[in-house]
Amino acid sequence: MKEHGRHQALDGTANDPLDFEDECLEKRVFYRVISGMHASISTHLCWDYLNQTTGNWGPNLACYERRLHEYPERISNLYFNYALVLRAVGKLRDYVQDYTFCSGDPIEDRRTKQMVITLADNIPAGPQIFDESIMFQDNDSSVTGISLKEDFRNRFRNVSRIMDCVGCDKCRLWGKLQTAGYGTALKVLFELGQEQSEGQSKPLLRRTELVAL
Repeated sequence: MKEHGRHQALDGTANDPLDFEDECLEKRVFYRVISGMHASISTHLCWDYLNQTTGNWGPNLACYERRLHEYPERISNLYFNYALVLRAVGKLRDYVQDYTFCSGDPIEDRRTKQMVITLADNIPAGPQIFDESIMFQDNDSSVTGISLKEDFRNRFRNVSRIMDCVGCDKCRLWGKLQTAGYGTALKVLFELGQEQSEGQSKPLLRRTELVAL
């Protein structure tokens, strides 16, 4: 992120309103996650949009241009979140090996599990995509890694609560689903190692969390 900011400054293209040099890494990551989630929700809404004239659902180019096309920083943050989620799924490689998928259709369950395992196996095991280990570290300031993590968690919970107040049913649906999915990704990234250190070999995920992810 720091290198990206330097390149923007050198090229004169620093146009991301959420990229503040005086903010700590954790806050900048939080802002990018929220912006990327907003961009992702907008993408889904524009991809499957109700034409009020014809009554048909389909892609809406004007919606995309208005919400995303003119904002490259939103597209950038969308890819940022994609990397974050991929890293989380990769860390769950061993977890999904033993997970029981139960939709009521044995054939579909086997197919789903095979697809999930194939996806996880194709994601690099190391932090090449997203390195979460550099976050929430104690430093020389009065703010500790534990307090930063708790603040990060509380802020994200507030975003989830805000989604309940969204007036548009479809926006609220996508918002709640994606908030749950990103929340699960963050749980895997920042609590998986902690659980392992306490003697638990696998993260405790609810079915709804895994589905959302």
